[in-house]
Amino acid sequence: MLKIAVQKSDRISKGFLELLNKCGLNIDGNHSKLYCKFNELPIELYFVRGCDIPALLENKFDLAILGTDSFFEYNLHKTCQIKKELGFAKCRLSLAGKTNVNLQNSIIATSYVNILQNYLTEQNINAKIVQMNGSVESSIELSLANVIFDIVQTGSTLLQHGLTEFEKVLDLQAILITKNGFQNDVFDKLLFRINAVLNAKPSKYIMFNLKKDLLNNILNIMPAGKSPTILDLADKNYCAIHALCNENDIWDISEKLQKHGAEDIVVSDVNLRFL
Repeated sequence: MLKIAVQKSDRISKGFLELLNKCGLNIDGNHSKLYCKFNELPIELYFVRGCDIPALLENKFDLAILGTDSFFEYNLHKTCQIKKELGFAKCRLSLAGKTNVNLQNSIIATSYVNILQNYLTEQNINAKIVQMNGSVESSIELSLANVIFDIVQTGSTLLQHGLTEFEKVLDLQAILITKNGFQNDVFDKLLFRINAVLNAKPSKYIMFNLKKDLLNNILNIMPAGKSPTILDLADKNYCAIHALCNENDIWDISEKLQKHGAEDIVVSDVNLRFL
């Protein structure tokens, strides 16, 4: 049985469960808020606080799902490796204050003491760190600090407290980590499924019909990469073209294709892509 420790914050746990559902894994009927297992693969999830993951990895678990912030704050990079960036729960760790403050000799409130200290050391900045376990934004109003170092997603919480983000220090997202040297057949199967889902995410599948005498012009419009599939149709004057496109380019490409003679353009989602 493969046991995975999952940071139980909503931004991590819900996103991971959604990813596993796209991987074709369905939760077994016997589950709770702290535990679940799956029908298709012998996998158990245990939802725990981020601060408990280091102890679990030291004793009972070989892999975990958590945020990049927890990975570095608890110094897990010394004993574990990032196997996969999962692409959800994206945010950032940033410095913020009432104004763009000179950090030299400033007082900075944070819940991420280790990450902040490493950053200050790298930048040769001398500052006092005030550790807080919550409501970091209020530290400036309470005159405990003149700068905060905290997670920022949309910036709305900062605005509510009259604060301005003035420097991003670290991009964050959900990650899958394992202990160094860990190998497991079930894990390989899980990673195979996760890769297929994540590889498909930026892609769209485009299909259209085209008169064959327009083919050269159309091929110049198609995105670089592997050649598109070209199929003969019942009408010998026409062919059908199928190709993968980046979803960010699909509107521009579709417009150009139509202007150059493409007909019956259809675009569909790509759910799985095995590279």
